[in-house]
Amino acid sequence: MNTILIIISILVTVVYLAYTIKKFGVPHSISETYYLLKRENKKKSVLFPFWAYATAIPLMIAWLNMTEGKDYQFLSFFAPAGLMFVGAAAQFKEKLTDKVHYGGAAICLIAAVILVVIWGYLGLTLICFFAAVLIIYKYGKPIFWVEIAGLFAAFVASLLKVL
Repeated sequence: MNTILIIISILVTVVYLAYTIKKFGVPHSISETYYLLKRENKKKSVLFPFWAYATAIPLMIAWLNMTEGKDYQFLSFFAPAGLMFVGAAAQFKEKLTDKVHYGGAAICLIAAVILVVIWGYLGLTLICFFAAVLIIYKYGKPIFWVEIAGLFAAFVASLLKVL
């Protein structure tokens, strides 16, 4: 069951990113896609919060199952919950929601990286972030590529852990 939940999270993310990148090119951040979609059609802006929740909820369930009884299980809650706060506060350019959005993003990234490292995948994490640095050097858009590195490390580590 955990494998299926992780694959659902991965598929939702891949489909969302493929759709938005095909439509708009590589954004400055995944969160920027909210504004790109809204500019095109106000109703489409709901796709960003949908992506955040549809990625985070299955991942949270799988991770909580995978870390049951562990002292670090709270990380399995905080990382996906951080992503849900990002989706709930999608309008990161607004004063009302910017702190919630950025705080959720920071908690998501930090908790996910710590969890992946605890699982024994420090090397994977370092490779992902080193690859991000190389891509940033060549193409720019550092926030997007750091987000992708974090997501990739979390997804791959999750699959390795359950397989």
